[in-house]
Amino acid sequence: MRDNVGACTEVFPITPSLDHIIIVVEDLDRAASAYEAFGFFVTPKSVHPFGTANRLVVFQNNFIELLAVDDPVMLGAYSVVPDFLEANGGSGAWGLIWETDQIAKVHAGLDPIGLSASTFQSRIERDIVLPGGKREIACFSSFALMSGLTSTYLEGFSYQHNRAALFVDEWQAHPNGAENIICTRLIGPSECFPIGRWRSLFGQYLHVEEDEMKLDDEVGVIEVKPTHASQTSPAQGLAISEIVIGVRNPDKSSAAFDGIDDMRSGPCISERAKPDLGISLSFTELI
Repeated sequence: MRDNVGACTEVFPITPSLDHIIIVVEDLDRAASAYEAFGFFVTPKSVHPFGTANRLVVFQNNFIELLAVDDPVMLGAYSVVPDFLEANGGSGAWGLIWETDQIAKVHAGLDPIGLSASTFQSRIERDIVLPGGKREIACFSSFALMSGLTSTYLEGFSYQHNRAALFVDEWQAHPNGAENIICTRLIGPSECFPIGRWRSLFGQYLHVEEDEMKLDDEVGVIEVKPTHASQTSPAQGLAISEIVIGVRNPDKSSAAFDGIDDMRSGPCISERAKPDLGISLSFTELI
């Protein structure tokens, strides 16, 4: 037991680095079209070996994954995506996924610090069609944290083994000037705040202030605030409520910025097409 504790102290705390946000959608192409209408470039469809498919909005350091059921037969017992849609009442943000290049060590070190995880998925592959028609293999390893898991909220870790198949220059050249997810906002009852879990994982990067908490990320921040009476969380637990996108030299004529005059004073939300996007999007101009 002493050896296990010593091993985990070599891993934790780790630096939080947002890999991606998972948005589960009922119609993959319809969701992609909504993001394209807001000036984002969306990757072609890619199919997983377990019945789901995705399309991505790739930024410089992180990405949004639009995830949908592709082949119900292949899902088998993997029912988390349809289960989310039922519990959430439709499309919505489901997963907060961090990146670590020590993913196997992080997975092995969770039990000694009192956290549990799903089975470690090692080197899952999917075909990617790059710009120009070249084919590439995307490969990732991942696991979900069982601690804090609900039918509508997931935390986990991932590692992209072949970043060249994902972080492609052409896919990162968004017409609306988007560069990164710079803030992810969560809401939930204060008793559901992941203070102990995140402190065990991330140590000094977590800041707790009265009724809210913040986690510093390599390129931004993750904020957790209490649910207000006007807000709803389907499972009465944590929910991802908003993503703030940092944009540089934005085309103000884009539909993403409809009705927005000045983004430099703080995040400004566009109210159009949020149901199809699956999440509330805000934008901040990077100087």
